[in-house]
Amino acid sequence: MDPSLAEALGYMQRSIACPEDVKARIAALRVPADEVTGTRINTNWRSVPGPTPAPSRNGSWNRDWKGQGHGQAHNHAPAQAQVSRGGPSRRPYIDRALAPRFGNKSRADVTTEERMMDRIRDKMNKFSPLTYDATKTWLSQLLDSGETDFLTDFITLVFEKAASEPPFCALYARLITELRANFPHLDSELRRIFAEFMNIFIDAAIEPDVGTAEYQAYLSLRERRKFRRGYAAFVGEVAKLNVLTAEDVSRTCSIILDGLIATKVKEDQGMFCEEYADCLTTLMKSCIRLLAPTVKPLLARVKEAMDRTSCVSPSLTNKARFALMDLTDLF
Repeated sequence: MDPSLAEALGYMQRSIACPEDVKARIAALRVPADEVTGTRINTNWRSVPGPTPAPSRNGSWNRDWKGQGHGQAHNHAPAQAQVSRGGPSRRPYIDRALAPRFGNKSRADVTTEERMMDRIRDKMNKFSPLTYDATKTWLSQLLDSGETDFLTDFITLVFEKAASEPPFCALYARLITELRANFPHLDSELRRIFAEFMNIFIDAAIEPDVGTAEYQAYLSLRERRKFRRGYAAFVGEVAKLNVLTAEDVSRTCSIILDGLIATKVKEDQGMFCEEYADCLTTLMKSCIRLLAPTVKPLLARVKEAMDRTSCVSPSLTNKARFALMDLTDLF
């Protein structure tokens, strides 16, 4: 064995006491209290950090590392540490007690609302059937605190996550519906953002000038249009839970039909016609009972969209046309 390697391995057998200054720094570490483990969390997230917690009996500490473990508690090294000489340099010590409470720690100009949205985004990135109850409890306690400056960004985030993750649309719809039942002030924001998101079915006729505020909004909307199918599925799931009315759904279907009828007469737009047809069939099939009493005007427009005789329709593919025919048969 190489002598230097043997010497390095020999240090593993030695027990070296932890220096006092290291112990003092460990004692200054703080445990964030934003995880849901069945007990109520501190919902006043604008307040200053609480007192430093005491270590456990075995000398270990529980820490919430953001970006490593995704909010899970981890046991860290005991007071007895292993030291190696000549090894790779360690990262500089950071006093966590002085660090910002919520994410985005690298920026000093981040607002409290932005830090809160970092924590919400982290929770929603781990959202699944297994974490549903914990996430809902955490969000409920946050909303119960009265701090709702982040409300618009939160609901927008739910819409975007649901649209980009179709398999979880039903779960997101259930979450927003149950939160809305307990916190009525969510309703106005929910309906406003629903109206804004309907614009993803409308193609802009003119592209704004680069560098303007309108151009940034145009880019954001263009990015959202990539997830039209997911958004249609989400609207259908939300409507089934009686959050939206039959009028809301009919209006959305009409906007989709407007886009389909305008697109089918253009050249080389077959993919977009199929996308519009998929969105329409997904939404109408999800809301059969809701639309049944007033579906006749919509069906007349569906027949207009699938008609090839009244106008030249180079982009109305067979796939899109068959999807529309399924709707006429279904209703």
